Amino acid sequence: MGLVIGLYKGALFGGSISAISFATPGAPDSAATVFDGYRMTQKGQGRKALLTSLYSSVTADTLSDVLVILIAPMMALAALQFGPAERTWLMVVAIALLGALSGKHIAKGLLAAAIGLYIGTMGTDPIGGASRNTFGLAWLRDGISLVPLIIGLFAMSRMLEQGVELLHESRLGTRVERKMHDLFSGKQDGLTFREYLSNWREMGIGLGVGSFVGMLPGLGATVASFLAYGIAKRLLPHKKIGTGVMGGVAAAEAGNNATAGPTLVPLLAFGIPGSATAA
Repeated sequence: MGLVIGLYKGALFGGSISAISFATPGAPDSAATVFDGYRMTQKGQGRKALLTSLYSSVTADTLSDVLVILIAPMMALAALQFGPAERTWLMVVAIALLGALSGKHIAKGLLAAAIGLYIGTMGTDPIGGASRNTFGLAWLRDGISLVPLIIGLFAMSRMLEQGVELLHESRLGTRVERKMHDLFSGKQDGLTFREYLSNWREMGIGLGVGSFVGMLPGLGATVASFLAYGIAKRLLPHKKIGTGVMGGVAAAEAGNNATAGPTLVPLLAFGIPGSATAA
């Protein structure tokens, strides 16, 4: 069990590496990290973004584990009070935060949410067993998996962007290679202890949101990451989250990693996994 938990925790952080480096999250849980992480890489602060992700992940994960040890019984009882109606409203709140994530393009954000909700209805109704929006295609009966959908969307957008850049710059490969070399060779500035402490509000928001969402069955780290990022952006407008700052990376990564411990509470207490990964 220790091996499985270690793999789970490592994967939560590992997805941020490609999210920050290439704007392609290694897992859906790191999708929110792309917003600020990749912008920092474009500014030449990729190494600082990676270290921010690492330290905020470890901090939130450790503190959430301590929280679970101290108040696991109370968290388990609280999780039982959240039924389908409460979880639905929590998802509504997450969708409402699209206004914060979309910035000045609220209409585009709502359109993207509508498309996402429609895609989510594809497949077989888990209660009635009827096929929904499958268009007579057998391979759509199982629905569209979240992992290839999110990673594919981010990866395809980056491929198209780099394809356009390639048309205007014949030496794109050399430039990208140089950026990646600078990113991992230690030539870029690291993260100072003072900069790490300056993100305590964002990490605190991620810790609180992640611990709360993690103990609720069926939600998981992806919801926690976007919720933490959206709340931090709304509560801390002076930090300019969304423009490529450390606070955005810290909030998103603290949010998804803080679910690692609490998601085991309903699993071990009642046999109800807190997320698909925990199952």
